[in-house]
Amino acid sequence: MRLNQRCVSVPVRQGFVEWMLSSPSHLSAYLEVVEADGQLRAFAGLPSKEELVAAAKADQSPENVVELRPTQRRERGAITCRRRVHRRRPFRFTAVASLVIVGLLISGIAYRVSHERSHLETQVGEQRSVVLDEGSTVLMNTNSDLMLAFSKEERRIDLNRGEARFTVAKDPERPFVVVTPQATVRAVGTIFNVHIDHEGTVVSVIEGQVDVKQRNQSEGGFFKLRNPITLSGRSAELRVGQEAAVPTTGAIQSGRTETGSNALVWPHHQISFHDKTLADLVAEFNRYHKRRIIIADSELATHEVDGTFDAFDHDSLLDYLERYQGVKVDRRADGTIVLRRKL
Repeated sequence: MRLNQRCVSVPVRQGFVEWMLSSPSHLSAYLEVVEADGQLRAFAGLPSKEELVAAAKADQSPENVVELRPTQRRERGAITCRRRVHRRRPFRFTAVASLVIVGLLISGIAYRVSHERSHLETQVGEQRSVVLDEGSTVLMNTNSDLMLAFSKEERRIDLNRGEARFTVAKDPERPFVVVTPQATVRAVGTIFNVHIDHEGTVVSVIEGQVDVKQRNQSEGGFFKLRNPITLSGRSAELRVGQEAAVPTTGAIQSGRTETGSNALVWPHHQISFHDKTLADLVAEFNRYHKRRIIIADSELATHEVDGTFDAFDHDSLLDYLERYQGVKVDRRADGTIVLRRKL
C-alpha cells in the first residue's frame, strides 16, 4: 500500500528493498500478494512466479534486471512522484520492480557505497550486504560497525565491532586491508570472514589467502580454536580453509576452519555448535536478539551442546533445550528468558 502511494520517499523504498533482501520467502510472499491484488493484470501473458525467478537467475545484464514487454502500460502519473527532486527513472511497483528485487537477492546486493569515507552499521538482529564502488562486497552480520577509508594507495576498512564477510575485487595496485583493535588483515582478491568478540579477533579464509598481523603483543594466555597451533611471530599467512585467532594479549593461534563453523554458516542465518558449552551458544544467540537469554545455573552453563539453529528463531532453540537438554525455560514479563536445570 505504501509503495502504491503517489509519492514514495527514499527511506520507504530502501526499507522495502532491505525487507526483500532479508529472506527469499519475502520475495515469494510479495509476488503472491501482488498477483492476487491484480497489480500484474495489465501485463498480458505474464509468466508464473517460478518463471520470473528463473528468468532473473539466467539474466546477465549489469543491473540484474529482466525487462518485461507488456502489451499495456499504466499511466505514469499513478506511480510517480511529481515532487521528486532528482531526475530518475520512475520506480515501478509491478513485475519489473519484482524482478529488480529478484536480481538483488541473487547477487546479494543491498545498496552501493561510492564514498571514499563512509560509516556503516547494523543493529541487533540486522544483516546487510553492501557493494563498494570498486566492486568488493561487504556482508555485515548483526550489531556490527565499520568505517571505510579508501585512498589511492589502499582500500582500508576499520571494523570496530561485530562481524563481516569480505568478497574482495582484485586490484594488485590497491591492497584491501581490514583493521580491528587486535589485527590487520591484508588481501588482494579473496573471500574471508572477520569476527571481533571480547577475547579478540578471529579471521577465517573462505577463498584465496590473506596475511594477518597482530597490532599489539604482550604476555598472556588465549585459547580460541580447536587444536590450535601457536605461532611464534606476530603474523600469519592463511590459505583457504584456515583461520587465526588474534588475541588482545598473547600469541596468534592458527588452525583449520571447523566444518559447520559459524564463520561459514552465519550468512545463511544459522548458528552452528559442536562440543561447545551452553554458555557459548547463549552468548552467540544473544548477538541476534534484544530479548536476552540468561543462564541462572552455573553448572548448566558448562553443559556441552551440539546442533545447528536458526539465529533468528528463539522458539526453536528453547524448544530444543526443553525437550532434549533438561532445561527449564522461564519467560519473564520484561522479555528476558532465564534458563535453569529441571529438578
